[in-house]
Amino acid sequence: MESYDIIRAVKSKMNLPSDNQAAAMIGISRSAVSLHKRGLSKTLDAEQCIIAARLLDLPEILVIADQQAKSAKSDITREYWEKLAIESSGIDGAQRRNRTADTRIFNPLHYWINKILPSLRKSRVTIFVNPVSSGQQLITC
Repeated sequence: MESYDIIRAVKSKMNLPSDNQAAAMIGISRSAVSLHKRGLSKTLDAEQCIIAARLLDLPEILVIADQQAKSAKSDITREYWEKLAIESSGIDGAQRRNRTADTRIFNPLHYWINKILPSLRKSRVTIFVNPVSSGQQLITC
């Protein structure tokens, strides 16, 4: 998570009207907020991570490890902090898998099930399905 994303998460969770108020709660100066926003300051220090984690109800080590991984100078150090972040997040197994390909399949299916199907149930509609392997099928909802 980028440092500015953490500021925005605190802003949202605490229902604050400005980034500056959220940053002040974390211990970030007003002038530093624009640096985080523009990506010129990429990480929070350990104390800021602890405060942000407590405000967001996250494990402190998760936020610290995430920010340390972002500032790591070598691959081995970055991999260590990333591994620690994953372990402290409680995510395991397939939950860590990149699901970009799955999203392309399931987003249209999710939309169909939740938006189209309910409206079709209200009005009796006939849908023609034409799978490649078999002939045309008729479905009445």
